[in-house]
Amino acid sequence: MSEDLFLTKARLLQGADYTEDIETDMGVFRIRPLTDGEKAKFEALAVKGVKAEPVGNNNQNLKMSADMEQLLLNQHEAEFYLIACGLSFDNRHDFKPAEIKRIIFKGNSRALLVAKIKEVSGMDSGASEILELFRKEHGRPEIDNNDDPWEDTSSDDGGGVDAASG
Repeated sequence: MSEDLFLTKARLLQGADYTEDIETDMGVFRIRPLTDGEKAKFEALAVKGVKAEPVGNNNQNLKMSADMEQLLLNQHEAEFYLIACGLSFDNRHDFKPAEIKRIIFKGNSRALLVAKIKEVSGMDSGASEILELFRKEHGRPEIDNNDDPWEDTSSDDGGGVDAASG
């Protein structure tokens, strides 16, 4: 067999230097895959607060519950962590999640960064799978526009503010 087929420490560590350039509404970002430890922490942050309890005697079914407001906040925290880990500047990874929170992302930049970092990191299950199971069991929250405190319902034409009167 050829020596080129065998993995070495140097070859394994070479993967840490892999980067991709992603064009977004804000400009071009350089990203890298997350390590297994970073992926595990991201997934743990994303499902923090979701409770799963066995149902029945066979423990094959789970009853899931969560505070949806806290779950959404935790998902955002997890995404800030993911972006902080996945951004690469000159092969340095020195962003902190608190710094990422201060960035005002334009358009779809944040969502695109999250999706691309997950893609290059080989992430398509784990926390996302648990959250999707929860959503299937409990449904997605409906938004009732009649309860919108910002909606102007005083006009006779079905709502909204007349731009000429503004």
